[in-house]
Amino acid sequence: MRIQRWMIVTAMAALTAMVVACGGESTSDLTPASSDEAESSDLATATVDRELSVEMRDIAFEPAALTGQAGEVIEMRFQNRGGILHDFTIDQMNADVMEMMGGSGAGVDMHMGGDQGATARAMHLALDAGQEGRMRLRVHEPGTYTYYCTVPGHREAGMVGTLTID
Repeated sequence: MRIQRWMIVTAMAALTAMVVACGGESTSDLTPASSDEAESSDLATATVDRELSVEMRDIAFEPAALTGQAGEVIEMRFQNRGGILHDFTIDQMNADVMEMMGGSGAGVDMHMGGDQGATARAMHLALDAGQEGRMRLRVHEPGTYTYYCTVPGHREAGMVGTLTID
């Protein structure tokens, strides 16, 4: 009995530490993803030209095909309607600026990879079941960008889509 109680206390402490480390507080403020404050401010205050909504489900993105125009300010809104964590990942996108806004609670992981001075960047937004998040971006180079879920097995099961910028 003592061992079980000790295990429960340890598990609760670990869970609390994870929630605190993941930023249990939600935010809807703009969080610059670029080190260039002028570009971030410009995008943060720019008029949104196109809004796209993406639902993450078990195991699919709806819609699986998104479109936009080069140079537009695009705001993407995400909802995880699945029963487990899902994410939206693009390995490389030719964009000069990206802004990401917080989701609805702990477990939101949004970041942009790559060299902050480069134009080709990776992006990733993870949401737990029931969470929402947003991302604002401006893509200057036309192209077709594949997005997918990095949860093991999800991409292979078809949780993939495309963002086509004309």
